Amino acid sequence: MNNLRLSLLGPVTIQQNNQTIDFHIGKIQALIAYLAVTGQPQRREHLIDLFWRESSPEAARKNLRNGLWRLRQQVDNDLLIAEGERLRLASNTWIDVFALETGLSKIAQPVPMPGPIIYHDYRNTLDLWRGPLLGGLKLSDASDFELWLGAERERLARLY
Repeated sequence: MNNLRLSLLGPVTIQQNNQTIDFHIGKIQALIAYLAVTGQPQRREHLIDLFWRESSPEAARKNLRNGLWRLRQQVDNDLLIAEGERLRLASNTWIDVFALETGLSKIAQPVPMPGPIIYHDYRNTLDLWRGPLLGGLKLSDASDFELWLGAERERLARLY
């Protein structure tokens, strides 16, 4: 069973079995967030182009391989799944972005009266917001990713 939790709202936190994993490679954190938020497997070439466009193709592939290797050294379960030339997140990983979106969609549903209003659920959902998506992370050499990140930060802030 996968006991991984990704908190991407605010600074990135990866937890496994309630233990925080000390992992601070910005581009790999960004890659994990991109896979999580898009919810789709992504081709390695697309990810290389998104994060290492300025590097030579050989150096970019090596950077991706090394970053993924370092992540796998720290995370026991399979957080990232390789399917041929595509990478995706393990489907049973808890992700705060999805929990926030799901919780807010439930809050937006009309409550039939005289049904009870469950404020505890509202508070738990709102407490997921620790700040903007990937708070504090900036990748100045990955401009396409930065554009995507800016749009996602705006979308999630409006939703919140």
